[in-house]
This record gives sequence, C-alpha cells and structure tokens, in this order.
Amino acid sequence: MRIKGRPLWTIVSLTAVTSALIWMFGFGWAVSEITSSHRNSLQPSKTSQEQKVSEQKNLFLTMGDSLTRGTGDTTGLGYAGRVRQRLQKPSSKLRFINLGVNGQTSHDLRRQLQKPRVQEFIHQAGWVVITIGGNDLFRESGRLESMDVAKIRAAQQQYEKNLDAIFEMIREQNPDIPIFIFGLYNPFGDLKDSRITFRFVREWNDSLQEAAARHDRVVVIPTYDLFQLQPGKYLFNDHFHPNGDGYQLMAERLLQVMGNVDKDVSR
Repeated sequence: MRIKGRPLWTIVSLTAVTSALIWMFGFGWAVSEITSSHRNSLQPSKTSQEQKVSEQKNLFLTMGDSLTRGTGDTTGLGYAGRVRQRLQKPSSKLRFINLGVNGQTSHDLRRQLQKPRVQEFIHQAGWVVITIGGNDLFRESGRLESMDVAKIRAAQQQYEKNLDAIFEMIREQNPDIPIFIFGLYNPFGDLKDSRITFRFVREWNDSLQEAAARHDRVVVIPTYDLFQLQPGKYLFNDHFHPNGDGYQLMAERLLQVMGNVDKDVSR
C-alpha cells in the first residue's frame, strides 16, 4: 500500500524510530533529574554551610587603630591579646580575629567596612570591639601644639559622622551584635597646656557618647580616667601609645563591661 507515493512500511518505520528517540531522551532526562536530586539531598549547599557557621556567632572581632594592634606593648599582646588570654580556654569555641591597622582613622575604618571579607567577619561575630579616634584628633586635625581650634572642631564633626556610619554599617551585617568602643584618653596630660588638650579630648568623647546613644547596643568603654593622673606610668616611651600596664587596664575594664552586658562571653 502507498500513501502519496510513499510505501506504508516507510512511514511506519519512521514513526517507530521517532517514538523510540523521544522515549530514550525522556528516560535519560528523568534519570538525570532523579540522580541530581538525590545527590543534592545528600550534600548540603555552600549557602547552608555558611549559614550554619554564621549562626554560631562565636567570633570575637577587634577593629580599629594601633591600640587594637597593641602598639607600645613590648609583649605584643595589647588589650586584644590580653582579653584573648583571659577568655580562651581548652573547651572554649571562641575564635579571635584582629583587624586593627596602625594609623587608622575613622574614615579609614569606614572604607575597611566596605570590604566583603570584613563584612563576612562581622556577620559571623558575636562581639565587636573598636578603638578609633586618636588619629583623627591628634593627626588629622593638625598638631595640637598649634591649637588650630577651627581645624579641630571640623575634624570632630566629621568624626561623629563617621562613627554614625560605622555603627550603621556594622548593624547592616549583624543587627544584634554588641559593639564595644573605647573612649579617648589624653596622652599629653603631663605636658604644658594640658588643660587645653584635656578639654579637646573631653569634647571628642562627648561626640563619641552622642553617636553611641543614637544606636542600639553600642557601649562606650571609658579610658580618660585611666591615663589622667599618671600618664607616664601607663604610656610607652613614645608618650602616645599605652605600655603593657596601660593595655592591661584597658583589658580589665573591657572584660568588666562585657561581663555585665553579655554573660556568654566567658563560655
């Protein structure tokens, strides 16, 4: 039998071959889907693994300037290393990362917080501790010996704006994390015209307090009084950075305040 000039068996054969190809393709696709689904169910995705790590919130993160680096401490510990020695135990799951940078200003810290890796650390952190502002006051605003009041005031206003931005950027990555920030001290308290330098430091600390008050769970750790009466006793020979004893005072005060805010820090 012929249909429009073609033998019937030819049409039947073509139809059978086409059906077989469709069936084989469909079967192969189904097997691939089943295998892929089974493999995905056995192996958690990278996203879920990262989420599991971040939920632990066991990272103790320190950031800021040379005080966080521990400059001036001949042991190299600084306040951050001393806090680590106190908190880290054989059974402890705490992790410690120090992101301090010598010479860092509040503007520099804002830029550092824009880095994806730093944002990832903040997301994983259970605590953030910051030292920032000394370089803004004693370097960016000009030499205090010249007493350029206008320059110091302008730098103070920018410092407060930078603090607001810093706290907001941390909050974007970690809404509930407690933020501890050290206040400023006067390293020139035993020098001439110390009353003027004390006044500037107090005013800058007021700006720090104002900025902290505008954000939840931001705690200011005062250091002004620690170096007020005997600055030479607790300062390194550069007459600017704390020595080992000075950092010990800072560490003890931080631990005291942290214990009052978060009892889990010592676990």
